[in-house]
Amino acid sequence: MSSLKGVLFDGPLSTGKTMLAKAITNKCNANFISIKGPELLMMWFSESEANVHKFFYKACASAPCVMFFDKLDLITKSCGESRGDAGGASDHVLNQILT
Repeated sequence: MSSLKGVLFDGPLSTGKTMLAKAITNKCNANFISIKGPELLMMWFSESEANVHKFFYKACASAPCVMFFDKLDLITKSCGESRGDAGGASDHVLNQILT
């Protein structure tokens, strides 16, 4: 059986997802990297994807760590519904995160 690589917490606002992620981080003696969804989007095409790579590189360099994506729902709609945001930039960012 392989070790756990990730967990996705989903739920309404103010239900303790951030506190739970921080508690897990403290219990595992890991680093905590908090990323706000809107800070991933950049002005220039493909810069947003590069920004995602930067955060994952930072996470690998500081392993073990917990990457906490906060307010991701602000940039992720149903895939393909992101009209008017520079050619679906938020779709590209979400794809990079999932990859």
